[in-house]
Amino acid sequence: ATCAAGALRSKQRLLSGSFDEAALDDILEEPPVDGEGDLPVFVGVMRSWKEPWGFIVCPEAFEGDLFAHRERFIDPPPLGTNLKGAAVEFVRATDARGRPSASQVRVLSEDESLMAGVVAEEPDAAEAIEAAGDEAIEAVGDEEGALSTEYAAFLGETVAGFVQSWKNDCGLLVAPDSFEGVIPCHKDHLPAGLPSLSAGVKVTFQVAEDEGGMPAAMEVQVTSEAKDWVGTGAMLRGTIRSFKNPWGFVVSPQSFAGDLFFHSDNAQPPLSANNLQQGLEVSFRVEMDPKGRASAMAIRPVGGLVGGARPAVGRPRAAVGGAKRPFVGGAAFVGGGQPIGSKRPRVG
Repeated sequence: ATCAAGALRSKQRLLSGSFDEAALDDILEEPPVDGEGDLPVFVGVMRSWKEPWGFIVCPEAFEGDLFAHRERFIDPPPLGTNLKGAAVEFVRATDARGRPSASQVRVLSEDESLMAGVVAEEPDAAEAIEAAGDEAIEAVGDEEGALSTEYAAFLGETVAGFVQSWKNDCGLLVAPDSFEGVIPCHKDHLPAGLPSLSAGVKVTFQVAEDEGGMPAAMEVQVTSEAKDWVGTGAMLRGTIRSFKNPWGFVVSPQSFAGDLFFHSDNAQPPLSANNLQQGLEVSFRVEMDPKGRASAMAIRPVGGLVGGARPAVGRPRAAVGGAKRPFVGGAAFVGGGQPIGSKRPRVG
């Protein structure tokens, strides 16, 4: 009990700003936490929380914040509990990928918070980051995720990730192999001509800061291939690059690099071989065809067909009664197969 009380007093001195070497020695001499070795125990504040994870700040002990997941709590509170601003006790550990994270997290009671001298207020810098994060998330809709505060270590570097969401001119990008949280991206930083990106597309981007000093993804490049979408069931949008009956190619630069093969048999009404044409905007899924190729399936027009179906060129059309008339010059056939502009033969 004396050891625990001494450790708590040490934490109180640490968090109240009266830090000295003796306080650090007391913390380092605390009993080890089960499963975490001889790691010191800290008391901090949950800066932000969005189920099932958040970030802890303890500015008197370390800079920045520390990722915390519900799975690493001791006796976690009920799901849906808002832990923002709560005082917590934790140890600094690493996750399976070797990244710093909080472990053995325990939410302190009000009395324990008072004893430890913890004030549930966020540092100004953290508040500014969180406010900017809320604005960024609001700009793209109510999406899950918190603005990354670990990005600083990667400033100027190019990282790999994917698009979590996109709405209007802005999106949220993540790079889970590099840091936690999301980074906003504006369409101005996409490849020339692209107004948006498909949610789920793989990308590389440069970690940077905007004019306001907030994290921003720049120099974004799409790295997904068409085959990466096989089995996802995602309906993508693209444009027919070329078509020569019965097959062609569709492109979707916001979803994958290069082009994608398709067969006219995979066009759905009102599309058919007669109105598939270059430049037509379509939606489609990516699946494997019988030959083992990634192909566009369930192809549908986006926004309707312009000008309706175009007539076949260079081949006869069936006349009434099933007879066929030969193709005459460049004339188009109407009705029962009579060329436009020709004279009807006199009957009788």
